[in-house]
Amino acid sequence: MRDFTRIAVFQTSNTGSINIGNPALGHTMANVLAVYPMPETVQPQTIATSASSVVRGDLTFAGPTVPCQRVTLEMAPVIRNNASMRGNEVLAGNPDRISWAYYLNAGMVNLIPRSKALSIISAVAYLKKFDNMISTSSTVDAPPYMADILADWALQYIAWKQDPTGQGVGAFAAQDAAQLFGFSVN
Repeated sequence: MRDFTRIAVFQTSNTGSINIGNPALGHTMANVLAVYPMPETVQPQTIATSASSVVRGDLTFAGPTVPCQRVTLEMAPVIRNNASMRGNEVLAGNPDRISWAYYLNAGMVNLIPRSKALSIISAVAYLKKFDNMISTSSTVDAPPYMADILADWALQYIAWKQDPTGQGVGAFAAQDAAQLFGFSVN
């Protein structure tokens, strides 16, 4: 999965959410793998004046600084006042005790505790949605090492389709050689 994982840096909205469908990203996210609030970046972080979530192409992700746990939409209100769960508001007043969580809802990543997530820099690790295959000449973004794996799979599939008897590749190869070159097969 590492070859298909991408990371984009965002600035959260003034409500603490990230629009994962932002057209400025240039493609669609298929799945969110992780969210990193307040990550390290190569460049110094500045907050842009925007009320909505912004893709920050000017910042390069250098690494996560704090863990962020994925939770369900149903758990978000339960977490709010529960000090033993990540993302709660109880410990948010103490900067050394903040723990993060996020949930997905309607194309948005929502960070909690919300009081600390307003207009901050966050990174999202995700899988890019592949373009639909519309013809036999369509291409798929696959890493170069996958060519050998795909060729092996294709050979195994062809061998399976050509050998309904289950005798293996050697049996139908010998039959083909006999037909092509007049060899006898024992």
